[in-house]
Amino acid sequence: MRVEIRGVVYLTVKVAAETLGVATNTIYSALAHNTLSGVGLGQGKRPQRNNGGRKRKPFTIGSTTFASMADASRALGQNPHYVQQVCRRGGLRGQYNLVVKMMKYTVEQDKAAIATKEQDNAQQI
Repeated sequence: MRVEIRGVVYLTVKVAAETLGVATNTIYSALAHNTLSGVGLGQGKRPQRNNGGRKRKPFTIGSTTFASMADASRALGQNPHYVQQVCRRGGLRGQYNLVVKMMKYTVEQDKAAIATKEQDNAQQI
């Protein structure tokens, strides 16, 4: 079955899909919805998500600043909502655990920085 996409005629749907880097089902779906002009351009049917219009807010704990609470949670090895939940619910035990995790994280970062410096010094010698 011949397919014409943006002025280029492909002999088969399979050849068109391989050339454009999409699945054959994408071509058939575009044929059914009359949207062949957008195939292979990275413009899916769904609108781009913009994170609900919310911007990430920097989050600082101690002397360390993260791009967001979710980034802080991930850096501490927790689920993305961990820091937000601790801050919202506020319990002393949760806050204590957050501070302990943050202290461990800071120590690990310092150790990594020292190891990198030692490696750099060893390579210079």
